[in-house]
Formats: sequence, structure tokens, C-alpha cells
Amino acid sequence: MLGLTFKAVDASTWKDFETLFESRGGPKFCWCMVWRASGNESHLADGKHRKAFMYQRIHSGVPVGILGYHQDTPIAWCSIAPKKTYRNLTGQLST
Repeated sequence: MLGLTFKAVDASTWKDFETLFESRGGPKFCWCMVWRASGNESHLADGKHRKAFMYQRIHSGVPVGILGYHQDTPIAWCSIAPKKTYRNLTGQLST
């Protein structure tokens, strides 16, 4: 597919990440926080809070994944990050 590029999600690509998640059919309810939320964060599971938690991570330099673009339009997302940025099955962040 011509015109397909990828960029890391960081503060400079936050608006593209936000655009993708808030687009029609986008995952604006979860913001890919299900496996990232720490104890207290998991109790605030609405979209507004999850978006804020993801924003904080991204703007703090925590790696969360990559965006796929078609001709400068964000069209895809892959949650790929170091294991320590995800919580384990007990709900705690991995070590």
C-alpha cells in the first residue's frame, strides 16, 4: 500500500493519536488503558479518565505504541511497548 508510514506515539503525535481514537468507530471508550491502568486508575474506567491517563503517560515520555498513517492521515494503531509499562494479571505494573 503506497503512502503507508509509521510513527511512534509521543507528545508530537498526540493530536494524531487523539484523532484516531475519537474518530467514528475509534476505541475512545478504552484508550488502550485496560492493560496499563494501575490500581487506582482501574477504578476510574470511563473514557474521559482513560484518555487523561494515556495523555499523562505519553507526555511523560512513556512508550505506548505506534501509529500507522496513509498519506499523513492516522489510520491504525499498534500497542507495543516495554513489558514494564503494562500491568500483570494481578493488576500491578510489571517489574
